[in-house]
Amino acid sequence: MNAVIERLRRTTDTVIGADDLRERLDSGRPLRIKYGVDCTAPDLHLGHAVNLWMMRQLQDLGHRVVFLLGDLTTRVGDPTGRSETRPVLTPAQIDANAASFLEQVSLVLRTDPEVFEVRRNSEWYDGMPVAEVLSLFAQVTQAQLMSRDMFRERVAAGREIAVHELVYPVLQRQLRDAERPDHRRVGPAVQRAAGTALPAAVGGTAAGRDHDDDHAGY
Repeated sequence: MNAVIERLRRTTDTVIGADDLRERLDSGRPLRIKYGVDCTAPDLHLGHAVNLWMMRQLQDLGHRVVFLLGDLTTRVGDPTGRSETRPVLTPAQIDANAASFLEQVSLVLRTDPEVFEVRRNSEWYDGMPVAEVLSLFAQVTQAQLMSRDMFRERVAAGREIAVHELVYPVLQRQLRDAERPDHRRVGPAVQRAAGTALPAAVGGTAAGRDHDDDHAGY
């Protein structure tokens, strides 16, 4: 499986846990590859194609892609690169964007159920008790949030930050709570992340390894 690793290195800035990933690929056990997108627009962009073709290669080797639609996190609104609060989309707009995404990814990815699965993060967040939400917030400090460029720059410019925007990276980071059975089913063996999503992915990886090594991420 060295060819897979080398192709991954050519299209990825940083591969976290490459040796572990190589061992898993060599084991012959099918892996789960999580790829998440928020439904903020109806079209995927060219940059997504790099990830989709990499995942298609893994599908052809028998691995399963879990395409995670961030319908709930879209309601919150990703503050990345924003100088002001992102407008909130209606549920109908989010559903329309999600349907458009799935139609587009089917042009590259195989969609047969053996190697493709669609999930929405509202499946677990919509029904999460308040006490559990508060326990998620307790794992992240104000200093950690404000260390992010997207928040620090807005504070320096005197622009307001809504509380729900601060919640967004916390929700991203906690997509893999091993204590909930539905989260364990989503748990990836491989995860693609870029830019400001990388800290969330790494945080999820650490959490997965604390609870269940079979669901560690990269």
